[in-house]
Amino acid sequence: MLIIKKRSLNVVLLILLIFSTGSAYHIIWGQILSPLAYFILFICYCCFVNSIKNKLFYVSVFSLSFVLLFVSINYLIVPFDSDKWLYCKTILRLIFVLLLYIYYESSKSNFIDDLYIALKIIAIHSLVGFICGFFLLPYLVQFSDLLQIQTFGNIFFYQSVTSVFDYHIFRSQGFFWEPGILVGYLSLLLFLSTYIRKNVKYQVLSVFLIITTFSTTGLILLVIQILFIFLDLKKQKNLRYYFSLLIIISMSIPIIYFTTININEKFSGSGIHSSQLRIYDLYQAINLIGTYPISGIGMDPKIYLALSEANTNIFESEWLTDSIREMRGNTNDVLMIFVKLGIPLGILFYYFLFRGLIITEKKFLLLIIIIIINLSEPLTLGNFYLYFFMSGVCSLFGASAESWVPSHGVN
Repeated sequence: MLIIKKRSLNVVLLILLIFSTGSAYHIIWGQILSPLAYFILFICYCCFVNSIKNKLFYVSVFSLSFVLLFVSINYLIVPFDSDKWLYCKTILRLIFVLLLYIYYESSKSNFIDDLYIALKIIAIHSLVGFICGFFLLPYLVQFSDLLQIQTFGNIFFYQSVTSVFDYHIFRSQGFFWEPGILVGYLSLLLFLSTYIRKNVKYQVLSVFLIITTFSTTGLILLVIQILFIFLDLKKQKNLRYYFSLLIIISMSIPIIYFTTININEKFSGSGIHSSQLRIYDLYQAINLIGTYPISGIGMDPKIYLALSEANTNIFESEWLTDSIREMRGNTNDVLMIFVKLGIPLGILFYYFLFRGLIITEKKFLLLIIIIIINLSEPLTLGNFYLYFFMSGVCSLFGASAESWVPSHGVN
């Protein structure tokens, strides 16, 4: 019973970790969800952690000192008056993910196992939401003035409609503010189901749900993962190989078809506004990196908006100019890390983020997935990715701690 309760609380913690990185709930109720996550983590410590090893304790102290120095340097060298509270919130998020890392190291819990369960729950919710979307249209209400999405009972969320063979259906987006964010977690579920858990049922479910998002990013990631699967199967030319090859080819035809349609829509159809915004975001990020290569511009989004407003005349599209002036940020988070932190700290951030990816199987593919996701969604400084960043920092200090840390525990 204790094991069941421990696993349940762990999964709730990781769902809240995911919610803090792209969910509609976090945008509106973040002031409630963040203390709730701290509270559940506190209960987990009280119930499941007997002691903390000395090595882990000292590694955590040095890691916390390092990230505090990291954030402080960025705040001090930025040539603008940034909002101090934004930096305080960043520090609080880093402290939370550090405490979560310590908990997993001390309680003999398996982060990947718990993450896999959390992702399965998100996938099942997305499937139910997609099916219910065919029947709930008359009952949907506006979720919030801050988000242009509709909801049914604050359980299912819907934003955009797509046309498939003249039928109009809602794109699947799960708990998140847009379908592109759900795609990231579904791609990770597909990765884990393929290479870690070997679960064919959730492989198929992940593929189906990624298609229901009708996200160009998701479909591209799907094609990439199918290509990797094919290359792995090619090494073992037996009956299973030819059977799997037949299935992959059958699945690939509709996937490539929808991917081609989506890409064409982005550049010549109704989705051209989306591609224009992505091009603008790329231009703006490169421009700001070139202007502030060492210091960056800091964490304050108001500074980014003020600096970007002067460049709204680079496109002729009046629609694009209006969209930029309506307080929109930059969706290219891969480059925005360098915009916010500068090149030196940005390189350090990505070094620790990639070092902290605790999945070693097909790590190169995992890196591709993370990079492509964050090229189109501003998620990198969310708690989910900060956990891997902090894990990377701790692993660096942990690797050199054997020689100078005593072995007894801290109670």
